[in-house]
Formats: sequence, structure tokens, C-alpha cells
Amino acid sequence: MTLIEPAVADTAADLNTAAGKDGQAGPAFPAFPAFDGPGVAVQVSEVSAVHREVSYARTVGFRPLTMDIWLPRTGRGPVPGPVPLVLWVHGGAFQLGDRRELPPTFPADSVFSRLNAAGIACATVDYRLALEAPFPAQLHDLKAAVRYLRAHAQELGIDPERFGAWGESAGGHLARAAGPDRRPG
Repeated sequence: MTLIEPAVADTAADLNTAAGKDGQAGPAFPAFPAFDGPGVAVQVSEVSAVHREVSYARTVGFRPLTMDIWLPRTGRGPVPGPVPLVLWVHGGAFQLGDRRELPPTFPADSVFSRLNAAGIACATVDYRLALEAPFPAQLHDLKAAVRYLRAHAQELGIDPERFGAWGESAGGHLARAAGPDRRPG
């Protein structure tokens, strides 16, 4: 089992074909982007550049789901080769929290910049909270974020085969639930 499952239909054209009968196209679905491209990263320190407010999923009836993607940099630009990535999942008892917030004992942005200094990218994701959508919506949101990151891996310079997940409190629970199941047998 991998961190994500393949999408059933990748485009509106696939949905239109799938909705039809006997090979005939079904009703037309509107062109609705499910997400935006990562855009341009902003250099925030010697070791970090950040793509902020990247919309990784739009779910009808909910706010757009966004993430910040922290990429390691050297003084001369991106680090060589595709780099591993850690998905940071915020805590908050499944009821509150934000991708930009770390536990109060951590300095602001310290986890993200330290990962970048070690040559590791970090994506900090927002997910629908429990009062917005019942579980397992939060898990579905994290898996959508991983699908997004894998789809844009080359553009971002990350290795789609070397992802990890890390979180605190409720985020730790979600990180574990989103990860691969590697039980023996």
C-alpha cells in the first residue's frame, strides 16, 4: 500500500466518458480546476524558499484546501537532485489549528527551516476540521495533498518515492493513518 491511491478519473473528460452509456459521452461536467499549480517560490532565508497558499484541492461546499511547500535552497538556488519531503500535519484536537502554526514550545517556522537546512522539503497542509466535515474527510484531504505533491514532484524538485509524514497531536494521528501500512505478512 502506498501513501495514495490512484484517482478514479483524472479529468473532466474522463468523468464525461465515465458518465456515458455504451461508449457514448454522458452529461458534460464543467471545466473546474481541482487545484492550482504551485506558482513561484519566494526565498525566505538562506536555506528556504516557500510556495505559499497553494490550493491542492477544491471540494464543493468547502473552503479551498491549501498548503505551503518549503523547499531547500543553497545560496546559489535549488539543492541538486530531487529531495525527500516531509508532510507536516498540524494538531488542534481535530477542531482547530492551521498549517502555519507549530506547537507553542517551537519557534515560528523552525521545523520547516531546519528540515530545509538538512536538504529535506516540507509541505504544511490544512485539512477540513471536524466541525466542517466528519472523519475520514481529514484523511482524504491529506491523501489529496500527497497526490498533488506527487503530480508536481518534478516541477518542485522533490522525490515522489521518498515522502514521510509528521504531525503533532491530532496531526500525528492523521500522519500515521495516512502513511503506508508495512506490517509483516
